[in-house]
Amino acid sequence: MDSFPLSSNSASSSFFILQWNEFCDLLSGGPWDQACSKWSFENLTEERRLALPHLARRFSESRQFLMTDTATAVNPLEVLWLKFRLFAGLCAQLTTYYREHHRPHLGLGPSQVVVMFPKEPNPLLPARWDFLVRALNPQEAAIPFAHETMPAAFQANLYQPPHSLDTFFKAPELREWPLGTSKDFTALLRSMEKIRTQEVVPTEVRGIFHIHLMNDLFQGASFSSDDVFCVQLPVPQQGHAAVNIWMARVESPERGIILRGQSEPMPVSSWEQIELGKESAFTKTPVKIFRAFSGSCDAFSLGVLLFQSLLGRDPEIMSRLENVLPAMVRGVRTINKSHTDRLWDRGIDPRRLLFDEQGTLFHSDRLVSAEPTTGSDHQELPQYIWYAVLDLALGLVAGEGPARNAMDKSSLEAPDLVAKMEDVLSRIQAIGEWIRMELFSPQQRRREILKACQKVRMEIG
Repeated sequence: MDSFPLSSNSASSSFFILQWNEFCDLLSGGPWDQACSKWSFENLTEERRLALPHLARRFSESRQFLMTDTATAVNPLEVLWLKFRLFAGLCAQLTTYYREHHRPHLGLGPSQVVVMFPKEPNPLLPARWDFLVRALNPQEAAIPFAHETMPAAFQANLYQPPHSLDTFFKAPELREWPLGTSKDFTALLRSMEKIRTQEVVPTEVRGIFHIHLMNDLFQGASFSSDDVFCVQLPVPQQGHAAVNIWMARVESPERGIILRGQSEPMPVSSWEQIELGKESAFTKTPVKIFRAFSGSCDAFSLGVLLFQSLLGRDPEIMSRLENVLPAMVRGVRTINKSHTDRLWDRGIDPRRLLFDEQGTLFHSDRLVSAEPTTGSDHQELPQYIWYAVLDLALGLVAGEGPARNAMDKSSLEAPDLVAKMEDVLSRIQAIGEWIRMELFSPQQRRREILKACQKVRMEIG
């Protein structure tokens, strides 16, 4: 349990804090000792050490939940309500971060998300209802990328992710494309033009280049126009160093990527040698790629965090989840409208199939660590709500939330990030309303369902 700096000393003195995972363990319904046994106490700060006895007392009292008097027999719907409220708080904080910092966060993981509890509890709320998510700390997020020789204009949309994020919560893009990843391409030099200088006889020159890169493993549509390429173009004559050309994608033909950009200064003799090779292909040309990581990376982290809160963090379960997610994401992207319509005509939800195909991995029983209350009047967890929450998590992992449009130059601008997160928040609000009605107004919800069924029957005659 690491320490987390709060925005002020007064805030720190007014709240106890836990990490995301720690509080999710408590929300799963187990007693304090059971949840606490999963936590790491390495490098425990004095503040956290002093807080533990107070937290232990608070989370061991009889009034932990609203629907039950104990923490060993809980209502699954109430647990889902609290976990979903926790997730909504995180999404709201990320939206605020986008508004204030105008860039993706890229560091969302359980150890970076802090849940706060007022030291003076609200007497009207059960212990596990009285919490809020702290504002995300910019010091734990991405920072603007800086490179000594890259032109400033190319660096505008590049951000260095923090190194502390657990790999499990990193989007595949972050794992596979660390800034400056080198790949070999065949480079076809389409055109080159000198940048004019005031020197009568310059000793060095720079130029504007158009280059067509080709590699059967990579397509232009896979890259954003904000991504930066450093093409290390070889000079045909021996004794000349390769020339670095900083470039961005301007076109995505059927094969390859067409780039435009400017070179670093080079000797005049190197320029002349390259010019002789115009319209020639340079094989095995090293290209360093600097991806402009976007909000889709944050969406991935949000989706995995939501899955973990729903399923628990048992290592075996998390390992299974990590193994199946890539195939499930491919499934989301291959469900086309005609196929969906055919399945719906047969009464089959194609998105739900993606979860059911994984056996017991996504079973709703994983939501709580204790058995539901026996002999209670409370309903079991409605499956339409459970699958809606699972589908939200999968959609975020698949990039259906604040995702990047590879052809959209404005995809990283703050208004775009905020607008897409607000779309996510709208969906969260809709699902949250379903949970609220089932939890607090089940009769009203049943009446609405009956009205909807009656309307459908009338429409089909």
